[in-house]
Amino acid sequence: MLDQIIQDIPHFYGSSVYSIEQFSQKSIQAVLHLTTLIKNHPAHYKNTLQGKILFIDFENESTRTMVSTQMAWLKLGGQVVITDCGVGGTSKIKGEGTIDHFRTLTNYYPDAIALRCSEEFLPFKLSNLFPQIPFYNCGDGNNEHPTQALLDFVTICENFGINYLHLDKLAKLKIGFVGDIKHGRTIHSLTKLLRLFGVNVCFFAKDQLHSENDYDEIITNYERYDISELEEKAKDLDIIYATRIQKERFGKEDLELYNKGYFNYVIDKNILSKTDAILMHPFPRVFEIAKELDNHPRAAYFGPSGQTTNGLFLRMALFALTMEENFTF
Repeated sequence: MLDQIIQDIPHFYGSSVYSIEQFSQKSIQAVLHLTTLIKNHPAHYKNTLQGKILFIDFENESTRTMVSTQMAWLKLGGQVVITDCGVGGTSKIKGEGTIDHFRTLTNYYPDAIALRCSEEFLPFKLSNLFPQIPFYNCGDGNNEHPTQALLDFVTICENFGINYLHLDKLAKLKIGFVGDIKHGRTIHSLTKLLRLFGVNVCFFAKDQLHSENDYDEIITNYERYDISELEEKAKDLDIIYATRIQKERFGKEDLELYNKGYFNYVIDKNILSKTDAILMHPFPRVFEIAKELDNHPRAAYFGPSGQTTNGLFLRMALFALTMEENFTF
């Protein structure tokens, strides 16, 4: 079965990863399966990227994505050069243009570049301008965060005991995205991924933080609720996916409401007691999940089956598939 999947998927080697829309059901099966193999036997893959260099260029702040990207490449035997930790760390602060910046980096012959940027669709543009080098989108503005969506997918499958051969079971699940729907690039990417497998989707937010039309192009049927309805509707959910309120993306009026606590919400033991759902969060957390839940058996953001851990192994799998020409499972 796996051999057939590998034959049918688009050729991973040398490919950039800029959007979840690049992935088919079968390519996601392959990614899921390899992630599980690496997680169970990481030492088997320690020399996969020996001699290969990754440039990390993050214009925006990051902890989990930055560190797990570095660690994933290093654990596969490669080397990492951090070229940008914010605009202040490069000639961009002097006014250098984005294309000149990346043209310079590609002239130093890295094997791949991982970037996080404010400009939407920049990873796609760069992959077309410099096709000789794979680019990994680690978050582009409000648009997408494909590697986060893939690690979220791995986490969902693991917590529900679903392996790569039985992804049809996902169609029985219902996920509720909670918090900042409008600005949530992790939600954009994960929704695109889950639609491939028929997962039911609903959104909980204050009116100003619902996305008006973005999801009409992604999924045909979804439910939309005020965040105050989460407690009542939680019993119908299998997954609660909380997000922080992204005040840095607010206009003046919404920022004033944020400062008054208008958008505040907290998922606590009371809400989780009304459902059998697992609880997920891409982090960083501000106030939206009570810390009393961190050791709850259905909290799926920390721990060995959590998003943080799976982020490392998912990125190892993705790097192996895209960087090793003759990679075998």
